Amino acid sequence: MVDDPFTSPTTTAPEITSTSSLWTWLIALALGMLIVGLGLVLLLLPLWNRGRYSQSINNLKMIGLALHNYHDDFGSFPPAYTVDEAGQPLHSRRTLLLPYLDEQAVYDTIDLSKPWDDPANARAFETEVRVYQNQAAGNHTNFLGVSGPNSVFSETDTVTRGEITDGTSNTLLLVEVPLDRTVSWMTPLDADDVVVWGTDPASDFSISGGFHGLLADGSQRRIPLSIEKPTLQSLLTISGGDPIGDF
Repeated sequence: MVDDPFTSPTTTAPEITSTSSLWTWLIALALGMLIVGLGLVLLLLPLWNRGRYSQSINNLKMIGLALHNYHDDFGSFPPAYTVDEAGQPLHSRRTLLLPYLDEQAVYDTIDLSKPWDDPANARAFETEVRVYQNQAAGNHTNFLGVSGPNSVFSETDTVTRGEITDGTSNTLLLVEVPLDRTVSWMTPLDADDVVVWGTDPASDFSISGGFHGLLADGSQRRIPLSIEKPTLQSLLTISGGDPIGDF
């Protein structure tokens, strides 16, 4: 009998004839699943980075606009924090900005005469303010103001645009910090030069190679982790007179 040339030969699944063959098959299956999983991670990672990048930029834009609107109303940027009669910190400038960030309802629950961590302010303390976040969760924030001598947020002093003689495009207002340096948004605590310099390649910014900063002119810049220390130091001050290198 002549075989039909249009008929495919019959195929059968390979038999697993021994325990060793079974293990070989299972190992091959596991390796295949692992390779597929890694492929998906590599495929989705750029999308995750772009989403994180966009969220950070958008939030910084909103915060920058709020800071400048505050300046227009009060004639200066807000202080790093408010104080009581004894000079003890009460509330962060982030609290003062809430009405400029469409968070009036949260602001109205806060007793500004009592400290940020007073039980009277527990409701606000537990509230998540999304504009202050990138990776942070709950009531924490990724965006800290640059604080310290000769900075925009210098303790309780207030600074005007005119006092930024280094140029508003050469002065940092805020920096994005890694997850291990986030704080509660109500905490009257920001980033001094030690915190900023501590953002290194070992941080969770290592994948993207840098962090975002908000400049005093309202623009956002990507600050590479490889930035030279003198350049970064110049960006932290308002009137240092230091030349700004490339960044």
